Amino acid sequence: MEALEELLKRNPRDAHAWNTRGATLMNWGVQRVRNGQDPTELYRAAEEDLGKAIAIHANDFEAHRNRGALRMNAAEFAAGRGDAEAARRGYGQAAADFETSLRLNGTQPNLAAWLARCKEGAK
Repeated sequence: MEALEELLKRNPRDAHAWNTRGATLMNWGVQRVRNGQDPTELYRAAEEDLGKAIAIHANDFEAHRNRGALRMNAAEFAAGRGDAEAARRGYGQAAADFETSLRLNGTQPNLAAWLARCKEGAK
């Protein structure tokens, strides 16, 4: 993580570095959930980083896929807390990201299943 911080200080327009840091923060958040801890802070930071990656390089299918995965995980966490509205909203946002990612690169394993899961959760 320190290397990414240094890279982003030197080149704040490095979309790949923002995407990598966002995905790392998301994975740390998933680990927090597995440990019975609240991932909200990490998920918010990951959302910000992935948004920066997309703002810099809007056609990066990986950044859209990663943000979709983040939003799906956040929706699942919200559903587990009993916050149905936040879960529906998160699943809908995840579905939109997955659709964009598939439009940019249609050959991604598992993404169609994740998209279907999110569309169902957004109902």
